[in-house]
Amino acid sequence: MSTESSAGAASSRSTVPEHVLVVGAGLGGVRTVEGLRSAGYEGRISLVGGEVHLPYDRPPLSKQLLAGTWERERIDLTAEEKLADLGVRTRLGLRAVALRPGEVELSDGATLHADAIVLAPGVTSRVLEGQPDSVHMLRDVDESLALRATLDKGGSLLVVGAGFIGAEVASTAHDLGVDVTVVEAAPVPMARVLGEQVGALAARLIDESGVRLRCGVAITALTGDGATLADGTTISADAVVVGVGGSWTWAGSPAPGSTSPAASRATSTDGCRGSTASGPSATPPPGPTVATATGPGTSTGPRRPTRPPWWPATSPGPSRPRRRCPTSGPTSSGSRSS
Repeated sequence: MSTESSAGAASSRSTVPEHVLVVGAGLGGVRTVEGLRSAGYEGRISLVGGEVHLPYDRPPLSKQLLAGTWERERIDLTAEEKLADLGVRTRLGLRAVALRPGEVELSDGATLHADAIVLAPGVTSRVLEGQPDSVHMLRDVDESLALRATLDKGGSLLVVGAGFIGAEVASTAHDLGVDVTVVEAAPVPMARVLGEQVGALAARLIDESGVRLRCGVAITALTGDGATLADGTTISADAVVVGVGGSWTWAGSPAPGSTSPAASRATSTDGCRGSTASGPSATPPPGPTVATATGPGTSTGPRRPTRPPWWPATSPGPSRPRRRCPTSGPTSSGSRSS
């Protein structure tokens, strides 16, 4: 081997991290460790997750699992044996509370050191001011199973928020024979992500399904068995679910001079559609490579159309034929797929 070849090989080896630490044991986290092994990475991999559960799929939490048509094991994305075969060391039930160059501090006080850190923590449900502890949320499997036990009793349900989670919970509960009322502060459901026209269509479909929908009115008081609205109306229910979005799950603030999750070079992976999008980049301080990876259900804002990674940055992207809506003829309320 020539001197130049030897130097090139040594340089290549020096850029490969010896230890990759993935923070977040959701879809983004588990697909990251699987992808590393599939790409031939032979170094150490650690996977940290705030929940005690192994990685599982979250979309069924508001649909099949909540309805009882799927059992708990069906949503698992991997198993202990598979992670062991991949050589992945797991630290579950522990939150990352601080990020510093080359290390992550966990909620038990331990510090993990790594050459490359991937942040894939997902999101945490937003909580309303004064929200009682008895009100249900729906972000993890334990919350889904708890709500499922409540819905099995029948009765009535108040859903606060007509976003995707709220609408899916309302549909599932209605199919189970529960009397459902949905309250949304915005004029139409999901206007921030779908626009007002499609949001108005969603409102019509929700209403026509048999679920009562109140839009354009805020909640002034929330209890475990109902709510008071800004117009003075009171709504009573046997159970209450709040689904008003979420915020990025990151318990700690980066130390001075470390890479900020918001400013680091970010890579977003949509595991549902298989598309990728590059986020803003910044020059990181000395320390490990830091990337962020998110999966379905982790977005804190509307999805923006993005070009494929292989498409030239100066090009507007591949064009698609527009689908024209019929201007006349019979209309259909459509059906909701599970």
